[in-house]
Amino acid sequence: MCSPVVGGRESKASLHYIHRLQRKALHAWISYVHLRQAKRKPQDRYWILWQQRLEEAEDGGLQTQITLVHYRQRQYTWAFYTWWGHSEERKEQKLAERMALLHEERSCLSRAWDHWQWRARQEREKRSASDTLYRHTLLHNTLSQWKDNEHLLQTQQVNEHVEERYSLHQHDFMSQPKWIHSLDLFIHHILLVIDFVIFLTDTCITSSQEDSACVEGDCSPVGSSQEQRAEKHYQHCVQAKVTFRRWRDRSREVVEESTGMEKAKRHHHHSLLCSMFRLWTMYQQQSYKLQHRRREAEQIDLALWHWCWRLSVAEQHRKQERLAQAAQFYRDQLLMEGVAQATHMGSFCTNIALHSQEQPWRRGPHPQPYTDSVAQGAGDRTLNHLAATTCSSSTSKTQSSTTSTPGPSNSEPPPCCSLPPHHSRTGTASAPASGSWVRDSSLLPPNEFTILHQQPESDVEDVLTEEEDGVDPTLAWTRELLNIRLDMQCFQQDRKQLQLEEVLRSWLQTSGSEGETEERNTISQELDERWRSILAGCQVNWQSRSLISTAAQPQDRDWDRPFSADLQSMGLLIITQSTLDDRQDHGVPVV
Repeated sequence: MCSPVVGGRESKASLHYIHRLQRKALHAWISYVHLRQAKRKPQDRYWILWQQRLEEAEDGGLQTQITLVHYRQRQYTWAFYTWWGHSEERKEQKLAERMALLHEERSCLSRAWDHWQWRARQEREKRSASDTLYRHTLLHNTLSQWKDNEHLLQTQQVNEHVEERYSLHQHDFMSQPKWIHSLDLFIHHILLVIDFVIFLTDTCITSSQEDSACVEGDCSPVGSSQEQRAEKHYQHCVQAKVTFRRWRDRSREVVEESTGMEKAKRHHHHSLLCSMFRLWTMYQQQSYKLQHRRREAEQIDLALWHWCWRLSVAEQHRKQERLAQAAQFYRDQLLMEGVAQATHMGSFCTNIALHSQEQPWRRGPHPQPYTDSVAQGAGDRTLNHLAATTCSSSTSKTQSSTTSTPGPSNSEPPPCCSLPPHHSRTGTASAPASGSWVRDSSLLPPNEFTILHQQPESDVEDVLTEEEDGVDPTLAWTRELLNIRLDMQCFQQDRKQLQLEEVLRSWLQTSGSEGETEERNTISQELDERWRSILAGCQVNWQSRSLISTAAQPQDRDWDRPFSADLQSMGLLIITQSTLDDRQDHGVPVV
């Protein structure tokens, strides 16, 4: 029962003993290492300490540079992906808008086509209905006209029959007294004939008697009486026959004339009816022709309106495409100009860095370690959108230059670079006075450690004199960089104005009509005057700033004047060359 407990206690004791032995061995090894390190020479210790500090400083500078590069890369990647996402969204939006426009155009065309087909179908139906109605109306009119004509013919025949009966009745009625009169005349003629016969008989008797009497006596009175009787016979018999014959001929002429007048009246009515029917048919034909012409004119007007509408829609689409192409060209031009400006400013930054690295060697063996970092920080503040490759190349160049030179290292953290001059001066002045190695920004060679311990007061005085001498160049550097930043802002504003001028000029050249030449010329003249005023203002600003900068520089410091003049000449050269190249590329006359 007690054996497992005893075994566990023995194992715990052995483990405790082993841990104590290991701890003692570790403490003994540490004390041995300390003793061994204490036995070393001071120069070796100083050398090792200097190497450790150098490695720590290099690691710190590399870490800060790596963090800066990583941060900038993250910012650039975030900006690029956000820009890419926005561009994709804009592309999708444009594609959706274009698809919507195409769909709307197709729907409009389909609706217009359906409406045109429906109208054409309605026109065909109306035309067929009008044709059928015309046929029906023509048949109905002809039938009704035939019925009317038939009724008129029947009524005319009845009227003619009635008129004939009436004329016969009238003729009979009128001829009855004439017949009675003729009968009376005939009776009278018969009576006259009888009287004449009686007279003849009497005359014959008398003549015989007279002849007999003549024979017997005188016969002259008898001849005169015979002549009188012959005249009476001529007047009563022959004249009556002649008048009767004339009356009969006249009555025949009157009947013939009345029948001729009736026939002429019928013929006149028939000719009038034919002419009216002919005129009515011509009127109907002319009305149909006018309706057809009016329908054709309406269809032509509708087709012309549809054609003009399509032309206007096509013109609007063409203008929208031209505006989109102009905007895309403007964006591409801005991107190209941004890339060119980034490359120019990268080269400008590298030139500044190289010049700042060459200036300490001209001045003396112990330059200020933070001037280049201050210039680089100010340059980074002025150039907020440089590429990561340019930064990495510039940092690699500065690292290679610092490793190649035996002077102090320039790989300082950005917070120290962004400090004002008085903070940096107090920090650097307090560091050598305290003699602490924990937060020292400058790294000295190994021989300086011995000199520092041997002559601390002389080293502190040298550092203070160097810091006092380096205050004015730092201020000059910051002043120059601020001036460069202001000049670049003015240059960007002038560049935007020039780009707007070029866009307006291209828009005037592309969309200007023949009637707007005067307005286009006036606008181009105003743009040229604006360009001249901008150039004059830029020149005045450059001259005033150069005068101010030269007046603000200290008179007893002659070593930084050539560099400021080089900076001004370089900035002027870059700005003027870029503006001239842009204006020559876009065909704008250089003033």
